Amino acid sequence: MISLQHKKKAIIVVGILVLGLATQMFLSLREAIVQSQQLPPGVDEKEFNDRLKLLSEASGFGAKVIGGLYGKTYYVTRLDDERAFGTLRYALENPEPLWIRFNVSGTITPTSVITVKSFKTIDGRGAEVIISGFGLKIASAKDVIIANIRFDTGYEDALAIEASSNVWIHRCDFTNWGDGAIDIKYSSTNITISWNRFWNHNKVMLIGHSPDNVADKAMKITIHHNYFFATVQRHPRVRFATVDVFNNYYYNWESYAIGSSQEGLVLAEANIFEAGNRKEAIVYTFEADPLPGCIKLVGNLLLNGTTIKENCPEKIFSRSSYYTDEVEPATEKLKLKIMWSAGTSISTYPRIMIRNPLVALDDKQPPYVPLPAQTNILRQVDPYNVVFKADIPPYKHPSESVIACEWNFGDGSRRVVNGSCLSPIEYRYKSPGLYLVSLTLYLANGLTLTTSGVIAVDTSLPSNVTLELSQRYPSLLVVPPKTITYPITRTTIRIVTQSETVLVNHTITVKEIEKEITTLAYTETYTKAITSEKIITFTTSTAIKEINWLATTSIAVTLLVLGFAMGWVVKRR
Repeated sequence: MISLQHKKKAIIVVGILVLGLATQMFLSLREAIVQSQQLPPGVDEKEFNDRLKLLSEASGFGAKVIGGLYGKTYYVTRLDDERAFGTLRYALENPEPLWIRFNVSGTITPTSVITVKSFKTIDGRGAEVIISGFGLKIASAKDVIIANIRFDTGYEDALAIEASSNVWIHRCDFTNWGDGAIDIKYSSTNITISWNRFWNHNKVMLIGHSPDNVADKAMKITIHHNYFFATVQRHPRVRFATVDVFNNYYYNWESYAIGSSQEGLVLAEANIFEAGNRKEAIVYTFEADPLPGCIKLVGNLLLNGTTIKENCPEKIFSRSSYYTDEVEPATEKLKLKIMWSAGTSISTYPRIMIRNPLVALDDKQPPYVPLPAQTNILRQVDPYNVVFKADIPPYKHPSESVIACEWNFGDGSRRVVNGSCLSPIEYRYKSPGLYLVSLTLYLANGLTLTTSGVIAVDTSLPSNVTLELSQRYPSLLVVPPKTITYPITRTTIRIVTQSETVLVNHTITVKEIEKEITTLAYTETYTKAITSEKIITFTTSTAIKEINWLATTSIAVTLLVLGFAMGWVVKRR
């Protein structure tokens, strides 16, 4: 006769064996599913996980974008604009899904607008890629991602999004284009604009084509963690659309920060507004549009005398009715985080620009052109009267703020300007010739930065500028700096990263996911900005989440059945 104690032990042993068998079955099932999963042609698991790592940062209305996730990897190996294999144009105009990476760094200068087809990812991580001349157009397309690309100086729009859906623009730079940095029109929807930088630009972001295009009510757009530095207007300018604007940093706008009309619906939450001369940040009426827009303001941080006013806030949507997203409180800490992390990882440095003479003929031309440049392009433009502008990149930290500057016009004349030096200045030359113009910036941390360039006044610019100037200025090396390091002194900086190497007179490796780095009493020069916002470890596919759920649920059911079985046996005894 078997005792009750022995029966219980036997039941427990059987239960453990069954549980182990069930677990092994489901782990084997999971492995089989993962191994049988079709990865894109030529894409291994490591590459696929890297794609998923980028996609993990998508949020807001554009969170479901996949871009070229399931396409081949296409490597850009040429910087020219031919419709030939290896160029960016060839990839973007190709109808098949592609994940585009770069084996080259440098400037791509399209000779016309490039139209982007569906299911494309332009992944600039690991390279320094600049688009100049003509921009990109996403038209009647879906699932497009553009990440870590700089759009610098070009004709008309840097990026136009028309009649498209599921678009994500992430960690890009936009500066000095003839019309919009980003224009979103013609019922384009499910779009997220995140962690980008905008500077030296007028019309930043238009949402909604015209006061007659009522179909734009279908548009839904998220704008978060962007850095708008000394731009003019449209951050964004909304007609009809539903737009969620949170955790952005607005610094020294010239006209207004956020505008809404034609019953546009804008939720502006936890943004940081730091005014310059213009204090009013919010506009909800425009002369060109007969109807006002609605703006609801929640928890924004107002600095330097900023004023804001909402309109018909009761009509504004609730974010939770569409999606959930982590909105950080608007604090100085968030401001530093955006300053440090937004935009590309491409090096930035000050440069001297002049007003583009061609704007007199075509207002879609870029408003300024960098030196070297010449002034006698158009007869109707006075070649001796030059409008200079200091193109100062967005500060990575408040200690980098410009407090004064000195212009040297190359003809013996100098001019000192107090303040941020962001406004253009005029200077009139007395005679034609080549002049070496220099600009010295004085920073709040006590350091100075100097850049220089050549201007040809009422004469042609030689093809070999360095040789020509070496004859006139033998003691000067006329080569614009490729990089300028920005020093930080006695300051605490929040860095969110997984692993990065920073040169600070020696090498430091940051290993923690979140780490506070406090500089010492001496100056430490960071030669590379850390821009990774968050790190998530992935397995082969997001589909594994469903497999894990299936395995966990099945094991739980097995345990439940075993429990009932053991209870029944004990009860029978």
